[in-house]
Amino acid sequence: MTPRYAYCRDRNGCNDKFSIRRVDTDEELAAIAFWDEPDTTEAAEAEAKAELIVNALNRHEQATHALQRLLDAFSRIPITYLDRPMYDALHEAGKALSTISTTKGIE
Repeated sequence: MTPRYAYCRDRNGCNDKFSIRRVDTDEELAAIAFWDEPDTTEAAEAEAKAELIVNALNRHEQATHALQRLLDAFSRIPITYLDRPMYDALHEAGKALSTISTTKGIE
């Protein structure tokens, strides 16, 4: 699965920033501003934050995709109410996935 989010170093007028972007549209979703002074660690701290956010977004996409594939595979197996633990787990996973799908807002 190709990463959907990335970050890059950019400038906003006189401020430096790390821009968090969608890869396919190049849309900026967020930015972390910092002063790039030689005697501070602001640039490294800002980059670490940007990398953390981008990794979390990409892992979320991967987990959502994997969960959907798993639910699709299990939907072909006849699971009844008598298989209560499996039934409950699949029902809970389906509810979680539908919540994620309807609250994304950045598609």
